[in-house]
Amino acid sequence: MGKIVLHGSRVRFFHDDGHMETLLDLWDLYANSSNVAMHMEEESEGKESISYPFAELMLPLLGLNQKTGKKALGDNIFFGAAKLFLRKHQAYQMLVIGEIPWETADYFGMVMRVFHKKSCLYWMKRNHERSSTNFVSMMMPYEHLLLPQNFFQHVFIGDLGELGFSDFRKFFDQLILSMKVYGQVTAVCSSQLERYLSIRNIEGKNYNLEKTYVIFTVSKELQMALHEDTIEFAVGTIFDTVCEKVHTIKEVMMERLSEDYDIVVQGAKEIEELLLAIYSFLESQEIKYIVNRWKEALIQYRLQLGNKTDIQIWYDRLYHELEKEPMSVYHLAIRKKSAFSFG
Repeated sequence: MGKIVLHGSRVRFFHDDGHMETLLDLWDLYANSSNVAMHMEEESEGKESISYPFAELMLPLLGLNQKTGKKALGDNIFFGAAKLFLRKHQAYQMLVIGEIPWETADYFGMVMRVFHKKSCLYWMKRNHERSSTNFVSMMMPYEHLLLPQNFFQHVFIGDLGELGFSDFRKFFDQLILSMKVYGQVTAVCSSQLERYLSIRNIEGKNYNLEKTYVIFTVSKELQMALHEDTIEFAVGTIFDTVCEKVHTIKEVMMERLSEDYDIVVQGAKEIEELLLAIYSFLESQEIKYIVNRWKEALIQYRLQLGNKTDIQIWYDRLYHELEKEPMSVYHLAIRKKSAFSFG
């Protein structure tokens, strides 16, 4: 197991294999925060002593005792965020997700505001816990993560509980999109996280304490790739919905058009609206015209100005136009069947 050690003013991490990494030089805190006194002289029992306020604030977050340099508070989860305090006179936003000790979140939120009054810690969890003036508490299902984009400089992810990989991947994609470029993620290592990092080709650094943590930086290239994937996923989802509606409505049209006419027309309207939403992503230039003519044929039939043959012709054209779209091979709703007839 690795360990965090204080050597003079330098906080260092000793990895399992023996190599050493400097996490933070406490003196840099003062150089970047000149609005706070570098040290304070105190007198106790006739003896003068000097205290260093930033060091006293920071060391508990690193799990260290200022005088001995030994671990004082057990496994510390915020060592990866320590360098945020080196940003001179900058407010920053940090997000914590999952279960962590309340006292830890409360203390870190307080320290953030010592460095800049507009800094803020956000803590998202599944269940309600007592609130604090030192952080903003949020409750949200991890499966339906909704966060502002390009907002956080650091994210810490604790225990997420049971979360399937499909939901985990969506969750992490949205999380990365919520971060500023070159922001940093610290997360408790898990098999799902390792799989995600491999799929996204993200290189992280492991820190083995009482738990193993992974830290990685969010690059501009990663965010751009995720943004494109998110758009592609959204378009694919809408296209899939269109295909399912088109395929489902066939049975109604074949067997009970007169009885369920309103259902068919409403379905046609929904299909048209969905196709308009993704039209610029489709190869077909005619599909907008085709779906409109299909809808008009249905309306003409109700007004007794048209017939079922016209409805069939335009439905068949829509069906086959969707089949020709390259993305249709990934969506099972469109099946390669011959066009039906109403009989």
